[in-house]
Amino acid sequence: MRILFIFIGLASIISCNNNKENRTVEDSTVTRLPTTPPVKTPDSIVNVNGCYMKKLDRDIYVLQLEQTGTAVTGKLQFDNYQKDDSKGTVKGIVDGNIVKLWYDFTAEGMHSILEIYFKKQGDGLIHGIGDTEVKGDSAFYKNPAAINFEEKQLFTKVDCADTL
Repeated sequence: MRILFIFIGLASIISCNNNKENRTVEDSTVTRLPTTPPVKTPDSIVNVNGCYMKKLDRDIYVLQLEQTGTAVTGKLQFDNYQKDDSKGTVKGIVDGNIVKLWYDFTAEGMHSILEIYFKKQGDGLIHGIGDTEVKGDSAFYKNPAAINFEEKQLFTKVDCADTL
């Protein structure tokens, strides 16, 4: 029985070596697809620099973004009437017409991190709404493909001097 296993093992090794020697020239001319994504030119990147505001009754939400290439940083503040406010920084990227941010903020004396998406529409940004999951101090979208961008969540572009 032991000899049978040794024989099968040797046959496999010889078979593998023979396959390597019998390769044709065609194998070496296989066209490979590029492994790096195409480079985006400044003209193809959506510009989200500036300040955005949304008013809902007495609640005011202010977003200030600074963009370098596809990288985005800034500030976000939720000034809620008769509710707890939150304010903090955002950091993320522009991916097509979607701004994907992490909101690092404090509310009620607690530190939290929230994944938040905006969709560029005209001069404004629509805040994406979707189911979230929480791990530790961070909340993130369960299914980013299912995020809903509704017109009623529109942040309009404003002069940054008007947000202070």
